Amino acid sequence: MPRRFSLKYTLLASSFALALGAPTAIADSATTAPLEQFAVHAETSTYNVRYDPIADFMGAFTDVERGRVKISYAAVEQQGQRFLTQYTRYLRNVPVSSLSRDDQLAYWLNTRNMLVVKAMAESNSRRRLERARGTADAPGEMWTEKLITIQGVELSIDDIERNIILANWSDTPNVIYGLYQGSKGGAGFPEEAYTGETVHTALAEQGADFVNSRSGLRVRRSKAQVPAIYDWYGEALFDGDQEAVRAHLASLAKPSTAEKLAEATTFETRKFSYSSDELVIRQQASPGAGAFSGGGGGGGVGS
Repeated sequence: MPRRFSLKYTLLASSFALALGAPTAIADSATTAPLEQFAVHAETSTYNVRYDPIADFMGAFTDVERGRVKISYAAVEQQGQRFLTQYTRYLRNVPVSSLSRDDQLAYWLNTRNMLVVKAMAESNSRRRLERARGTADAPGEMWTEKLITIQGVELSIDDIERNIILANWSDTPNVIYGLYQGSKGGAGFPEEAYTGETVHTALAEQGADFVNSRSGLRVRRSKAQVPAIYDWYGEALFDGDQEAVRAHLASLAKPSTAEKLAEATTFETRKFSYSSDELVIRQQASPGAGAFSGGGGGGGVGS
């Protein structure tokens, strides 16, 4: 059932942003190199990261179409930017090294994906994503601009993706489904924020949804057509091994598709789809303001 939009979205900046207590940023380690510090994790988390604002954000600005979460970037641009600024300010001060390995994975995926949403909403190029996003090997400005400073390190979406997530979770191929691309070329935006307890199950479910979707694996006769993301991230997650990709896809595909995949003799990469996941809001036919009308609010999260 698609979500019903509500005017509560106008209160995003004032309601749950005010409810957040800003964590105190931890000091840089004198003995740990900037990026190496993000490979350090606690056995048990000593800090509880707040992700409930993401659920409120999604309830206000997203809907599900054909099994994919889509985001109204136009509405976010008009009414959600203040919240995104405040919430990313909160995320940047989370003491990451005090989190367990699973909690860190959830944190980095959520942080990265909210930065993608923020960058998409601010960009004039979201309908022309090919240049702005680029590829994994040649990322565009949207992916390479420094957007957040965490534990003293300036990071871009590409930094978080390549130098943290892929570097530290290369043994977890399903992370590929948590790397939201803003387009149909990758898995859709997650329906719920990741947590340490749910992240692996959620990624596996997203993987199955993507592999078996129209945007996913296609096998016709003896030819397997594979989405470009497996080429983009194949070196990091599958050691560049085509058979490892095949085995991974087979583990998530429907049985009938997996059988065809096993018999496929041709394995080719399909061109990446830059078709935006943007949700287009149709105005209500009633008198007065349409959907997503109303005023904004104030409130802040401390630095």
